[in-house]
Amino acid sequence: MKNAPYLAALLPFLCFAAAGSPAMAHSMTLDAGLRASIYDDNYNLGTGGELGLLVPASPAWDFGLHLNASHYASKLPETIGSTNEYGGYVTAYYKPSIDQFFSMRMGPHLGYAKIENDFIDVGGDIMAVLKTTEALDIYVAFIPSFMIGKAGQTLVRIGIGLEYNLGK
Repeated sequence: MKNAPYLAALLPFLCFAAAGSPAMAHSMTLDAGLRASIYDDNYNLGTGGELGLLVPASPAWDFGLHLNASHYASKLPETIGSTNEYGGYVTAYYKPSIDQFFSMRMGPHLGYAKIENDFIDVGGDIMAVLKTTEALDIYVAFIPSFMIGKAGQTLVRIGIGLEYNLGK
């Protein structure tokens, strides 16, 4: 089906719109972070960024929407050029109750990515979140992905970022 990549690109945004409600808007969290990504043997470590929005669904679950972009410099510039990744995904985060100075979020994600080809991005997210102030948190993230499509790949993102809690 020729329109499948475009439908996959729309899916994260439709799922997120269905999950959030205006009543939850006061407790949303914005996040922004830096990412390092391992994509393909032909490219150096990719660098980029991510913007996200988290909405609580219950005390133990959050829904998230993340948009990301990365640049990959070629290891072989004489034969292949550099490339960029653009994409987005939705995720459902389970927040286990742990007795530590940080909190955890973990869950699956589904989305779309464009890296030379169109891919459906399926994977997981694991985040450790350190509360610094009432409104600001610091997080580290590990995000493995399976890129499903023509010339499918695996991709691993590691990141660090800040979260700003709108409801605080």
